[in-house]
Amino acid sequence: GEDVRFELAVRDVPRAARLIVTVYSGDKALGWAGCPVFRFDEYMQDGDLELRLWPGRCSSPMRTSLENLFDSASGSVVLSFGDARSPPVLFTPWGEPLVRDDSLRLQAAAARLPVAPELAEAFEAPGMLQPLTPEQKAVIWEGRYRLSSVRKALPRFLQSVNWASRDDVAEAYRLLRVWEPPGPLEALQLLDMHYPDPNVRAYAVVCLERLPDDNLRLFMLQLTQALKFETFHDSSLARFLLRRALINPRFLGHMLFWLLKAELHNDDARDRCGALLEIYVRNCGVHRTGLGHQMFVMRKLGKVANAVKKLDTNRHSRRVQ
Repeated sequence: GEDVRFELAVRDVPRAARLIVTVYSGDKALGWAGCPVFRFDEYMQDGDLELRLWPGRCSSPMRTSLENLFDSASGSVVLSFGDARSPPVLFTPWGEPLVRDDSLRLQAAAARLPVAPELAEAFEAPGMLQPLTPEQKAVIWEGRYRLSSVRKALPRFLQSVNWASRDDVAEAYRLLRVWEPPGPLEALQLLDMHYPDPNVRAYAVVCLERLPDDNLRLFMLQLTQALKFETFHDSSLARFLLRRALINPRFLGHMLFWLLKAELHNDDARDRCGALLEIYVRNCGVHRTGLGHQMFVMRKLGKVANAVKKLDTNRHSRRVQ
């Protein structure tokens, strides 16, 4: 084996950090696998971990499945984390809570101080479509208290956070508690692949809680796709979608079922979507019967489509002529 050491201090490792390993033979990538640095219980990985390889190179570190669970013939790699004698490392999710004076200070600063032009440029359209420069990140971070009353500035503020600094992350968590709550569109933005931190994503879900079903249905496709960017199957977003779907199965539940079903052909998302589908079907009550009837019809239509596909199109076209 080969020892690999990182310069990043353990206390600064982000909660959503992932470790990706690629196996090479010369210049050719034979396969890759990965794992979250922190487990679901928020303890850092320890001991030996065997991971089965996906072929080729990793296209994105935000892949849903970091291990190939579907090919038993794939190779594997064994990762050994730390010394077995070392104490376990637990991620502390939040910094020290804001005291009342801090909260009042932030609100007063936001109300009293105008937003500087260079600060506004960092989060106003069309700048929102561009990645932040290091200079813009510094400006936003310096003016974070002024921006705490500007709901649409939250995504840009989170992009300016140095997630490899535990102190900056703790400050970001504290500011989330007093930031002007974003609207649904801003909250939806916090669920894309650029915001992997689970506390940020949980905050975005809380902001979506107030959406009525008629409005939530407009975002079901995007929210279902956002499940792919969660670190684990069990997440705030998954629980939110399942809960709302089970409360209103014939409206939201119907949509969630078919949106998840449509992803089962995708090896990357199959394990997660299949698990959530099973949870929904086990708990949706009488709606399960209706879904079964729909699945029966879909299978029949699939057989018809396959039969048509196998027909000799040239022979039948000549017969029609």
